[in-house]
This record gives sequence, structure tokens and C-alpha cells, in this order.
Amino acid sequence: PEEYDPDEYDPEEDEPYEDETAVYDEETLFENNFIYEFEGNSIIITGYVGNEQYVVIPEEVYGVSVEEIDDFAFSGTDVISVIIPEGVTRIGYAAFLECTELTEVSLPESLLTIEGWAFAKTAVEELRIPYGIKRVEEFAFQDSESIVLHCWGESYTYEELTGFYIDEE
Repeated sequence: PEEYDPDEYDPEEDEPYEDETAVYDEETLFENNFIYEFEGNSIIITGYVGNEQYVVIPEEVYGVSVEEIDDFAFSGTDVISVIIPEGVTRIGYAAFLECTELTEVSLPESLLTIEGWAFAKTAVEELRIPYGIKRVEEFAFQDSESIVLHCWGESYTYEELTGFYIDEE
């Protein structure tokens, strides 16, 4: 297939790349409007260039598990709803930053870390945090102060849960 060059693609001006299986280097591929990167025996989603507003992230790509949503992966997109599959353990820094239409997020029980600014400046009003979460970094929900976080059978405001860590011993 034709090679995909991320340096030549501008999501603000260009239409989504049409060849869904175009590999643009040995460790990165583009499929179904997602940009993926292989990391050992897992996949990291590094970008989204689609126009779909209701997004379901796949659990696997070519039989390899998706384990992370990388820094800035969805930042600034027009997604309204996103379902993150089981197996994902990390949502990276600013992964959904300025997704101002984003109102619904489904997080997997496997999630361990939500990094800073991950859901900052979104329209999410309620979010169920998985029981096994280990870290919610500061500013993860910045400028989304009306959000209510449901965790461990309780409800918390953004201010009550930001910068939360559980020591792994």
C-alpha cells in the first residue's frame, strides 16, 4: 500500500487518509483512523485522525493488545463519546485535552494511570474511575471542574481526587 507520512498530514486541512492498512515505518501503522505504535508485545494509540464522534477503541490490532492511549492522542478532536477497552492501563498526558464536545467516557477496569491534563477542557460531567486505579495526576481534569468522579463506591469532585496516588508496595 501507499506509505503514510505523518509529517505531510495536517488534520486541520487534509481529509482522513484513506488507505486503512498503510504502514509508515516498522513500528507504526495507520488503520481505521487510528495511528498505532508497537511497543514490545503491545500497541499504543498515538493519534486519531477520523471524523467519527462516537469512537470505540479496539481491544486488539492484528491480535496484539492495545495497552495505552498516548500523550495528545485525541487532543483537540471533535469526539463526543469514547469507549476505552479492557487491557488499556494508561491514558497519557493531555490525551483528550480540549476535546470540548467530549461528554461520555467509558474507562476499563484494567486502567492504572490517568496522567496530567488527560481530560482537561472537556465537557465530561461524570466519570466512573476503575476500582484498581493507582494514579490520577494533577490537572487530569483541569478546567472541567464540574465533573463528578465516581470511585470506590463514593463520589468525588475534581478537587478531592486530583493528584491522587496509591503507593505500590
